Amino acid sequence: MQKPTNRYSFNVFWSDEDESYIALCPEFPRLSAFGDTPEQALVEIKAVVELAIETYHEEGWPLPQPRNKGRIRWLHQGRLKAIPTLPQAAPTPPANPPATG
Repeated sequence: MQKPTNRYSFNVFWSDEDESYIALCPEFPRLSAFGDTPEQALVEIKAVVELAIETYHEEGWPLPQPRNKGRIRWLHQGRLKAIPTLPQAAPTPPANPPATG
């Protein structure tokens, strides 16, 4: 059975301000998560979205419609790279961002 979070799209990018990777889900615009790696940020946002889905179900609210089903977009050095979600494993993100000083 497919996880409910696999229906939604995710954006992951490096934040110099936060000094970590930030992950967003466009269908749930008020949710965000962060991590030391892109993979960790993605795992965290999926956990947050799962909790949001549970809350929506408990409250009887309609779930947002998926925009780009299962797409993960990595923003790296100002370029957006779309990588389709793989059912068994997360895609390999681009190399770490340049060190900030």
